[in-house]
Formats: sequence, structure tokens, C-alpha cells
Amino acid sequence: MAAKTNGVISYFKDIKAEFKKITWPTWEDVKESTIKTLVVMLFFTLVITVYDSVFSNILKGVLNYFK
Repeated sequence: MAAKTNGVISYFKDIKAEFKKITWPTWEDVKESTIKTLVVMLFFTLVITVYDSVFSNILKGVLNYFK
């Protein structure tokens, strides 16, 4: 039982040591990355919406032609 307890304690000590090695981004980096991500998402949302609309209208035209 003592070996298991020592293993668990060692595991959590290792986790604590690894967390100290982490370099966290600054608040400015987080804001900048978030804004860039939102801009790219908005761009691709608009592109996909335009393509969907164009192909939808083309398909409607083709289907109406053969009615």
C-alpha cells in the first residue's frame, strides 16, 4: 500500500514540476490570437455562404429548366 501511495505522490509532484515549465501567453497575445481567429472564421463563413448561394441558384435553374 505504501508503494502505491508513494507512486501517487510522485505522480502529482511530477505534474507540479511540469506545470512550472509551462510558458503561458500574455493577455495581449491571447486577445490578438482570438481576434485573428474570429476574423478568419468570419471570412470563411462569408465565402461558404456565397458559394452555397451561387450553387443553390445554379441548381434551381437547372432543375427548373428540365421541368
